[in-house]
Amino acid sequence: MTTDLISEMEKYLRDLQRTRFARPPREALAAAAGGEIYGPEMHLAFNVAPYIIAGGYARAADRAGARVLEIGSGTGYDTAYLKHHFLRRAEVTGIDRVPALAGYAAAHHPRPGLRFLSADGLFLPFREASFEMVFSVFSIVHTMEKTGARNCLCEISRVLKPGGRLIFSTPNRALSQDLYHRNPRDLPRLFFCHLLRTEYYLKDLEKLFRSPGPNGEKPFASVSIEGISNPTLRPVWKEVLDDLGSSRFGATGRESLLAAVARGVLPQGFKARYFFRKIRQSCRRRKITLRDIARGGRHYPDLSDETADHFIVIARKAGGG
Repeated sequence: MTTDLISEMEKYLRDLQRTRFARPPREALAAAAGGEIYGPEMHLAFNVAPYIIAGGYARAADRAGARVLEIGSGTGYDTAYLKHHFLRRAEVTGIDRVPALAGYAAAHHPRPGLRFLSADGLFLPFREASFEMVFSVFSIVHTMEKTGARNCLCEISRVLKPGGRLIFSTPNRALSQDLYHRNPRDLPRLFFCHLLRTEYYLKDLEKLFRSPGPNGEKPFASVSIEGISNPTLRPVWKEVLDDLGSSRFGATGRESLLAAVARGVLPQGFKARYFFRKIRQSCRRRKITLRDIARGGRHYPDLSDETADHFIVIARKAGGG
């Protein structure tokens, strides 16, 4: 698979800047969806690259009758983009566990060969061997306890055809959770996002795929783990996480009281808006533009914990040609 990541990200940005979005449902921000609308800086740096990398693999297998599944399609914008630019002949299904998001995606991104459903990645409503490829961008594994993650991988393997691929992205714990607050026991109150359950270091992610499923089987015959980063946005990301971590756990007096009230009272959607706003403010102070971020995308086939902002996992089911 060869894809010019930077040129594809610049192409995505041009498309994004021409798009007029209908207002998403209020559930979007609470479900970590709608980043292309509310937080294009972070979305461009972290979400777009996995779609493009998955698209490169998908394009090589694009043909009439092929079926591709996305888990966690959110507002549907990126799913529709991938369908239009990488999967013109295949049938693409996007699922999201939030019914309002699946409904919004179906209403605002209609395309032949593209459909959206409400479903959970732990209980996929499809027959065995239904898809040539399954992909997911920041929607599985780290949003689950470890047992749930293993079950999810087995469920994905079930609906993949022999030789089919799973491609998904997940945060690098060393450059995500650990920047915010050390949390070796994965206590929910110490995560900076309510959707997170278990973030992984590289070695732990590799171990997850070596672990057997509920029936003792290994769901995938081969696994490779690559990485993405955006050095342009990384100082912004570190600054914001460090600031939020200090405010939440190190502040005293009035600041600490206000932070506690915000954590306990504000809806998740407001917290997400606040986070996106902090990212944008830091970008403006540093004079970082969206085009700079698009040009900052990096893909690492070989990586270490300190190289990648996020991991890209490419797993292949046994069998096939």
